[in-house]
Amino acid sequence: MLASTLAPLRSLFRQAARLTAVSNALPALALAAAFVSGSHSSAWAQAPASGPVTLFENVRIFDGTGAALSPPSNVLVQGNIIERISTQPIPVNRRADTRIIDGGGRVLMPGLIDAHWHSFLAATSMPLLSTANSAYLQLLAARQAEATLMRGFTTVRDMGGPVFGLKRAIDEGVMIGPRIYPSGAMISQTSGHGDARFSFEVPRTLGGPLSHSEVEGVAAIADSPDEVRLRAREQLRHGASQIKLMGGGGVSSPYNPIESTQFTEAEIQFMTKELKPLLVPEFAWVAEIGDDPVGFTLCLPDINVVLTHLNGRLTRFGLPIGLIKLLLYKRHVQKGRLIALGVVEKYRRAGIAEMLVLRVMEETMVKRGITGELSMTLEDNFMVNRFLEAIGAQRYKTYRIYRKQLPS
Repeated sequence: MLASTLAPLRSLFRQAARLTAVSNALPALALAAAFVSGSHSSAWAQAPASGPVTLFENVRIFDGTGAALSPPSNVLVQGNIIERISTQPIPVNRRADTRIIDGGGRVLMPGLIDAHWHSFLAATSMPLLSTANSAYLQLLAARQAEATLMRGFTTVRDMGGPVFGLKRAIDEGVMIGPRIYPSGAMISQTSGHGDARFSFEVPRTLGGPLSHSEVEGVAAIADSPDEVRLRAREQLRHGASQIKLMGGGGVSSPYNPIESTQFTEAEIQFMTKELKPLLVPEFAWVAEIGDDPVGFTLCLPDINVVLTHLNGRLTRFGLPIGLIKLLLYKRHVQKGRLIALGVVEKYRRAGIAEMLVLRVMEETMVKRGITGELSMTLEDNFMVNRFLEAIGAQRYKTYRIYRKQLPS
């Protein structure tokens, strides 16, 4: 049914440009508005719940799927599994490890996820980061981790900094904090966004001593394809769940303007080869007219369900155990995320964006039978929104931004 619906649309746009599948692209994350082709059951079987029992009584639940709160409800949790939600009383075995929490009509909601956080860097000034003892800085990071959790964030994707020890302490219950998916040291070119070296540490000598920020694991300087690949592998060896590559300037770095482009194409390709198992080549396409690229799209398998099996680590005891699990479980993924779509301005009314989306839909929905998300669009992006509606996409979430003058 879906294939026959797409056929006339594909014919309409086929003359717009030549499509080429790409085999290397940077993995990333995205949110979105969904396209659907029927229901697909999850390939994951939930393990039997075990562990301590927690019963939340008299709470109003915000589940993230709508704006309304539930009526006063009770929630039973066993281990880390929500066993039951009911507006009626839930009987429990009042054993030693059972906790009953009276919510008093307060709101109970899922933990928030911060996709860009710096557990080690966020709450500490640059002068202090440059001069203080590293043990003291780690204690500050641990205090900040607890504060992050108390703000409602139960998971963070840490986008750079020495947090492997902090992650382990939280995982083992030594410290209080959110689940951390670490990047490790930020990989930066000389004078890049992650280059925080002192003036006396420049110039560096290849194979020579590391700078202070590199010794502490804040950054890793790399100035060639081989160095980029080495630094990426070092972070994966430490247990990074993703790689942070400084591809542009930033507001907090003194040696580069924010609009600067950093690293060469060859250097970026060397790094992405280390993460290539995350990419399905048929999910990434480039549109060309003549020899000129005029548009691209990138869709990634939604591996978030896989990451729950890795506990935030691709390696363990120096072995690629998490990476093996990632490759093993990836074939069960039932959803894709269209995270990037771009067309050169002069060709935006030529049907190229539509053709790219259709090709991704063919590769995901028609050939593989998986559903997906088509990313966020602005309400006044009428061309894209009309096209999405024409192919059967459904808007499932709306974000509003309001401005209000606060009293001084």
